[in-house]
Amino acid sequence: MTAAQNHQNRISVLGIGTELTSGQILNRNASWISARLTKMGVLTTGHWVVPDDRPLIREALELAAKTSDLIFVTGGLGPTSDDFTRDMIAEWAGQPLEWDEATWTHIRTRLEARGIPARDSQKQQCYYPRGATILTNNQGTAHGFRLQARQKNLIILPGPPKEIEAIWTDHLESWLPSQFPGLDPWVTRSWDTIAIPESTIAELTERALEGTTYERGYRVHLPYVEVKVSHLKSETAQAAPAIARVQEALAPMTALRDGDDAFKKLGRLLKTFAQIQIQDGVSGEYLSTRLLSAAPEVARKSALSLHTAVQEASPDFDTLVLTVRPTASREARAEFQWKGTVRRLPLKSPYQSSLLADRERQYFAEMAALFWGAELERL
Repeated sequence: MTAAQNHQNRISVLGIGTELTSGQILNRNASWISARLTKMGVLTTGHWVVPDDRPLIREALELAAKTSDLIFVTGGLGPTSDDFTRDMIAEWAGQPLEWDEATWTHIRTRLEARGIPARDSQKQQCYYPRGATILTNNQGTAHGFRLQARQKNLIILPGPPKEIEAIWTDHLESWLPSQFPGLDPWVTRSWDTIAIPESTIAELTERALEGTTYERGYRVHLPYVEVKVSHLKSETAQAAPAIARVQEALAPMTALRDGDDAFKKLGRLLKTFAQIQIQDGVSGEYLSTRLLSAAPEVARKSALSLHTAVQEASPDFDTLVLTVRPTASREARAEFQWKGTVRRLPLKSPYQSSLLADRERQYFAEMAALFWGAELERL
């Protein structure tokens, strides 16, 4: 029995927006919210997505209310004609909308500070169902709100992820645990194994966990296979031997632990270097794309020189040079050069078919990032 079932907490997340149902953008908000609830020990029972359509929103609210005690609703709180989430919530709850002058002041102050005049259309953002608790938003004009109606709790949030995160931090992070007294949070341990087939990893893991009922999961994100083992916090001591067996079984092929990322780790370590040169002769655009996505603050540094080919010119003594170059068919070498010290790591592709050339490029780039990170930690 899960923690959520044990405490009879049923939670769903309803995303509103035609841009979600059309595939224009992914519904990352539901994943973000669910991940934070899971850490608390509460599991969501469903994710729903509907377009900007009043009858469908009403149907989705009815369905969510049948299966959930707490409903998160995201999107549709803006100033345009297709933003009518607050209207549908008020209608569903049977409560009139009421004007909030403080919200109008917030909107005008925020926009005028940016040289943007507040328009009458934005006044629709200042109405809330009677009885709602306003959740102020320091990252945008659309406040969220909480409402209890029809024996259900609703939390209504704007669509932009950074605004949801801001409201969560300011209002929900401390409030939500009080709604679920006695929660037993989930503890999840994870291993990112590299360049080993999922079936092999699963076999090793299942053997290590034989005789246990701890939740396990597998996720392929090439060139890695991630293994997750979860248990309740109260079971930590009991689960320790099983976790140790998994650790021992996967140790030879484990590259990362507990959600770390090779390029995020590399980015953290590169922050202190004034001049950086990265030369990539093996992965095409993969390495630069990964760095830009995982460590944008480093990728944007004016002192970062990123090349998709290897240059043989001698660098400045105070420049950190990270290189990955091909050396033979299905072989490469990662190099680390700093203040006259050069360290190298030969790399051999685990993929023997030319049909897996993309995986090979990913493997070389990830292995280089892991090597560079390890060398930086040694400094």
